[in-house]
Amino acid sequence: MSVTRTILVGTGPSLTPEAIRTINAHIDENLVYAMNNAFLIEELHIDTFFACNPAWWRHYGGHPLMKRRRERGMQCWTWDRKTAGALGINWIEGRWSGGKRNVTSLSRDPGFIHYGHGSGYETLGLAYAHGLRDFVLIGYDLRYPPGSARHFFGEYPAPLQHWPKTGPAGEMTGLLDCYDTIDPASLGIKIINCSPGSALTRFGLADLHEELSRCE
Repeated sequence: MSVTRTILVGTGPSLTPEAIRTINAHIDENLVYAMNNAFLIEELHIDTFFACNPAWWRHYGGHPLMKRRRERGMQCWTWDRKTAGALGINWIEGRWSGGKRNVTSLSRDPGFIHYGHGSGYETLGLAYAHGLRDFVLIGYDLRYPPGSARHFFGEYPAPLQHWPKTGPAGEMTGLLDCYDTIDPASLGIKIINCSPGSALTRFGLADLHEELSRCE
């Protein structure tokens, strides 16, 4: 069966064991792009991997599971040229789209991606640069209410922790502003978010199993 969609796997708490089983049940007809600590889920199939933070790569780039995944064919990407050269991974240029630290949309030029203040936005940009146009999101929660975890794994080591601006319900307002710049119709893409309880609602929400089963 030919590939029909691309599953983008973030690190929010909606990336549950059940979600992982659902993804793996549909890998024959979907590509899987994942980011950051999603690679630590050994049972999760990943075709392409992205992490934007050079400090993240310094901490995790030599992890035994990262090495095994790369040996099995997982393609790794970053926008940091020095990191790419040191680790022997793929490099794509990153640029601010609207001046320093401003975000205006995904890059329409496949030669570079636009920064988006995090790996979630930039992984979407990478997949778009690769010519992919139909996306299903999971682990894109973009919220952490007081007392709850930000990620499916808990939290990063202290030196890797970055705390985005949040609203009263824990929604990541700064990151949501980045996604608000994306107009799927003008870009010729389709995005559906299958992260239960996500604050990212502008693309529409759906159940992961139902959405992936719909295209079988």
